[in-house]
Amino acid sequence: MSWGTLIVCVLFFCSLVSGQVLVQNFQVNTQPGPWKVGVYDVARQTAHFFGNAPAQSSILTLSFPSERFGSLQAPTAASFFPTLSTPSIGSADIFAQSRELFVGGDQKISKFDLDNFTEVVSASVEYSIKTLAVKEFSDDYSDSLLFAANAPPAGVAAKVYLFDARNLKPLHTLSLSVEDGAVSQLLFDDKRNFLYLSTSSLPGRIIRVALVGRVLVRVDHLELPTGWAVLNTAFLDKNNEYAYFGVGAPQGRIIRVDLSSFTRSNVFDAPGTPAFSMAVYDAVRGYSYWVSDVSPVVYRFEMCGFKYVDRFNITNKPSGYALGPNGLVFSTETTTFTLVNVLDNVTCPDTAAFRRVASRKESCLLDARAGVTAVDKNVAYFVTNTPEASLITVDLSSPNLNSTKAVKLGMGYGRSIALDQQRHKLFVGLNDRNAGQLVKVDVSPNRPPQVLGSKHALHGVQSIAFDQTNNILYACTNPNKPGLTSGAVHKLNAETLELVDTVDLAAEDGGCGVLVYDSMRDALYAGTNSFPTKLVKITTQPFARQTDITLNAQFNTTSTGFIDSSYSFAYFGTWHPFGAIIKVNLNTFTLVDILAPSTDVPGFTVGLEDPANGVSYWFTNQVPAQIIRVRLCDFSIIDSFPLRRGEGVPFAATLSARGGLILATSPWTAGNRGTSNQCGSLIQLTPVRCFPCAEATGGLTRASTVIVPSCTTRDLRAGFTDYHTGTGYFVSYTVPSYVITVDLNNLALKSRLALPGNLGRAAAYDGSRRKGFFGMATTPGAVAKVDLSTFSVEKTLSTPYSVKALAYDEVDGVLYAATNTPGETASFIHKINGKDLSVISTIMLEPRDGAASTLQLDRKRGYIYVGTKAHPARIVRVKLNRFERVNYIEFPTGYNEIGTPSLADGDRATFTINKPFPRLVTVGFDGFKRLETLDFPASTPAFSAAVNDPVTGYALWFTDSAPSTVFRVRLCNFTIADKLVLRENDGVPRAAIYGVGKVTAGSSCTLTNSDNLCSSTFKSTLFQLKGGRQATCDFTAAAEEPTTSIVNSTIVSLRFNFKGMLPPVRFCNSTK
Repeated sequence: MSWGTLIVCVLFFCSLVSGQVLVQNFQVNTQPGPWKVGVYDVARQTAHFFGNAPAQSSILTLSFPSERFGSLQAPTAASFFPTLSTPSIGSADIFAQSRELFVGGDQKISKFDLDNFTEVVSASVEYSIKTLAVKEFSDDYSDSLLFAANAPPAGVAAKVYLFDARNLKPLHTLSLSVEDGAVSQLLFDDKRNFLYLSTSSLPGRIIRVALVGRVLVRVDHLELPTGWAVLNTAFLDKNNEYAYFGVGAPQGRIIRVDLSSFTRSNVFDAPGTPAFSMAVYDAVRGYSYWVSDVSPVVYRFEMCGFKYVDRFNITNKPSGYALGPNGLVFSTETTTFTLVNVLDNVTCPDTAAFRRVASRKESCLLDARAGVTAVDKNVAYFVTNTPEASLITVDLSSPNLNSTKAVKLGMGYGRSIALDQQRHKLFVGLNDRNAGQLVKVDVSPNRPPQVLGSKHALHGVQSIAFDQTNNILYACTNPNKPGLTSGAVHKLNAETLELVDTVDLAAEDGGCGVLVYDSMRDALYAGTNSFPTKLVKITTQPFARQTDITLNAQFNTTSTGFIDSSYSFAYFGTWHPFGAIIKVNLNTFTLVDILAPSTDVPGFTVGLEDPANGVSYWFTNQVPAQIIRVRLCDFSIIDSFPLRRGEGVPFAATLSARGGLILATSPWTAGNRGTSNQCGSLIQLTPVRCFPCAEATGGLTRASTVIVPSCTTRDLRAGFTDYHTGTGYFVSYTVPSYVITVDLNNLALKSRLALPGNLGRAAAYDGSRRKGFFGMATTPGAVAKVDLSTFSVEKTLSTPYSVKALAYDEVDGVLYAATNTPGETASFIHKINGKDLSVISTIMLEPRDGAASTLQLDRKRGYIYVGTKAHPARIVRVKLNRFERVNYIEFPTGYNEIGTPSLADGDRATFTINKPFPRLVTVGFDGFKRLETLDFPASTPAFSAAVNDPVTGYALWFTDSAPSTVFRVRLCNFTIADKLVLRENDGVPRAAIYGVGKVTAGSSCTLTNSDNLCSSTFKSTLFQLKGGRQATCDFTAAAEEPTTSIVNSTIVSLRFNFKGMLPPVRFCNSTK
């Protein structure tokens, strides 16, 4: 055999047909085409095209330059091999590793050596092979496979062939029906071991064939709508998530098939769309190209979401193609070839939390309620919540989640399941309406499940847990009869199902919702159905109730739970009125945190840990259901994933032994039931996109979270800590205004007090006398004095205008209040007797001072400092004993509007500058001078709240945004240490206090104007943060910006900072 070297002539035709597509024609001096079938050899950077003669075939090889994609260079050489033994080649594929070429032609399939095109072996088939696919393994011992389908004449059934690709030995042949027509395209899905065949039937069909061992088994087919036919082009995407098929009649369409559920998920059929003769999937660049069957036009689609991008013209209608790194080469029926280069790449963001592997309706799966995996057999067991409960076995190694015939369990309404992996026994709890039952099932290998025995219970079995070490079964039961609410936890011998002992739950527990067993501490934890829910700890030796945790009123009815693989924490999901996740420290049996994704998220049906990925999954009771993924190391929500509306509600979930999530669903949400012919689904998902936790630092960590019920209050604006009792007090900006009390040790809401006024937004604390003062933003305004010992309103003062800020002098018992007129055209500072709320004196700020925004008290020197909203900003100093305006600091141009939050620290105070971008400025009380400025990026929102952490030596500043960012600033050198981004559901923190070693913040909503109200549906969040290591400061850095002095009313202070001798800011004496 000899090769002939041909001359390649590049035509002077090179055009930029769009912003990203270049087209170039070149001509090869060889016999005319048609060159219909092409393949690309990446290793040699050559494209091979096959000519289809009736008796023999020829091959044309084009060698491209070594430059990668984007060079747009024509081939440097062409070779022509005139005779191949396979006639009328209709399809081809390459084994890259073994460098073997497979071609299918008229009544023959051949394997060639790709280097010299010597035929290695061949096999005879019936009729012509129009499509084939190969499955190549990277090891030396697995069988490499070849799939092929023939195209017989009308009236003859097509066949699908399976060959051993090493020797083309036939392994199996599957005959289709005559009604299926001829096979036009064959795709192999190696993720699920399925073949997808498009056929010439009318209407068109897509047939799914399973590869079971080395046998082809027809599973089902997807029939297109009436009239849709001519499926002549197709491909799989790179992740084997979707298959794409071109439909030619009655008009051009592209359909997308979801391979996990084998359903049609998308159709492109814009008016004027032609039929397509070929489709090319360019996984590297992220596009697919669809060639018109009518004219030389190529339609380009972006594969991210399958979006149409543009179309471009080429000179000649293509007859074949080969796709390589140098571009896309189209052959024609002449000696002219076209090289297409796409100059941009599309990277699809991997936004999904999971990829579907399988999804199928299961006829015997009406309402699954619990599931478990037998790791040694890689099977899952599910129990149904039906009048006659059934146990269903699902083979997780099957690509289609094949299930076995259901095993009847004797009574109805399965609710829970537990597996004895060591003894191959399974226990099922039935919550029958009349009486509960425990069923023991033998699930030994190599035999079908068999019921061994059962134990009747007085009441319905809600949840069970198993102690494998001691072979003990625990079950919690609830009475189904009206008027009976107290449940019980039972201890049983798992071998005989004989009752050993019982612990009765209290009537106020409201029955048992979920039961989990802690093998490390030999303890049980029962989540109750009470309002609010309780978490009850029960010791097993002795079998007795030890203690419980009572949650806040908004967390009711525990529905699911588990202990993590470290046996350090337990997690429980709540049901009513919304889904929340409760984290409990098992070493101390104390509440760690509560994570509520949203008050719009309904109760959780299942909670499940995935220890391999360090996450947990929480499933919601809604259609379509959501899977919320929570990272365990920092107890934060990563993302969520919606199921499809037709897939039902997952009440049972387990993990595959080989990775992945297996769901069994009910067609109904809890409390609703459809028709008896509805079926649940079996769904297999593979998690993607891991988000590992950052290494632990000395930064802030979240301690706990509580959502304040809307019936309690919302929109928290100010607060303080009562250090006598470790209680936090927060005032709400509502009508009427409320004060709520919070136990800062566990963030439990304690009580609520309605104030005699509306729109509370300022608070002050008298620790010596245990009194609280709260200012109202109405006009006229009000100040309410509350006795904290009795938690009752003691006195009320009416003010002419709205109260903006409060400050309290505990030694003299004097309250200071800043009030603003409507429109903030004038501001007043009031000196008030803290005992009887009588006004001692009032001064009015000057018009150029601007509206008051914040107050800071310096009792040591006898001043109060008023931050204002002037442009530029001012801080006005007021002498306390004479109660008169003394002087002010005016900041440079561009330092506008002092915000509401401000902090005092010893001999200085820190104020916020809001505009044009946020800054923090410190003012020294000695000499009344500006000390330092701390700038933030211009994109940083203004600050809404601030608090000092005196233990760690930081100030925490919260931004006015959702999610809010907490900046931690060192007090020792006024530098930013770090920051923490909060959750969006936390809202905007507008009140922050410190107590019991933690910072507690209360939230408001996002507002364009802080005088506005939050909506009635908004729910405030209370959350706690803990500081890390002690702040340490390096004083070896260069000196800070020099400070300046002001001239006070009588004395000029000469205490300048001479570092650089910059000019001072403007200052002014009092005009009084």
